[in-house]
Amino acid sequence: MPPLSVAGPLYGAPGNRYSGNGERGSTSPVNSPKCRSRGESKEKFMKRFLIAVAAVTATMCAVAPGADAQQLERGVRNMSAESFAQNLGSGNQFEIQSSMIALQKSNNEAVKQFAHKMVEDHQAADQKLKDTLKAANLPVPSVVVDVTHMQKLDNLKVADIDFDRHYIQAQREAHRDTVKLLENYIQRGDNAQLKQFATNLLPTIKHHLEMADTLRPRESARR
Repeated sequence: MPPLSVAGPLYGAPGNRYSGNGERGSTSPVNSPKCRSRGESKEKFMKRFLIAVAAVTATMCAVAPGADAQQLERGVRNMSAESFAQNLGSGNQFEIQSSMIALQKSNNEAVKQFAHKMVEDHQAADQKLKDTLKAANLPVPSVVVDVTHMQKLDNLKVADIDFDRHYIQAQREAHRDTVKLLENYIQRGDNAQLKQFATNLLPTIKHHLEMADTLRPRESARR
C-alpha cells in the first residue's frame, strides 16, 4: 500500500478544503449543512443555559440584601438596655466635659451660659439614668467617653481663637445623635422603665439642640 499523503483525497492539498474527492475549493466537513445545524443547536442551547444561570444569580442577589435588612431591623428593634445606657452615659459625659472646657476657654457670654446649662442638665440626666437602671434592677454600666468624643475633647483643649466654632459644632452633632438614640429606644427598646425615662428626657435634649442651633461663634477664646 502506498504511503498516505497529506495531499491525498482525505485532506486535499495544503490550502484546499475537503471535497470527498480531493477537489480544490470544496466545502469542509465542519461547514457542511448537517454540521452547521448541529453547531447552531449547541449555540442556542448554550445561550439558553447562560440566560438561565444569569436569572438564578440575579434572584439570589436580590434575596440576600433583603435578608440582611431584616437582620439589621431585628437588631435595631431589639436595642438592649445595656447598649442604650452605655451610649447615653457616654454622651452625657462628653457634654459635661466639653462644656466645662467651654466655661474655662470661651469669652463669649452666650456660649458660657449655654455651657453652664449643659453641665447642670446632663449631670441631672446622668443621675436620673442611674436611678432608673437601679429601679429596674439593671446594672449601671461603667461609662467612659468613646474614642470619637475623646478626639473632639482633645481638639477643644487645644483650640484657640476658633474655640467657640468647634464647641458649638460639637454640641450640635452630639445632641442630634442623642435625639436619635432616645427616639430609637422609645420605639424599639426592651425595658419599659427606660423607655419612659427616654420619653421624659427627649424634650430637654431637643431644646438643647435648638439652643445650640442659635449660638454664633466669636473669635474670642482665651489662649
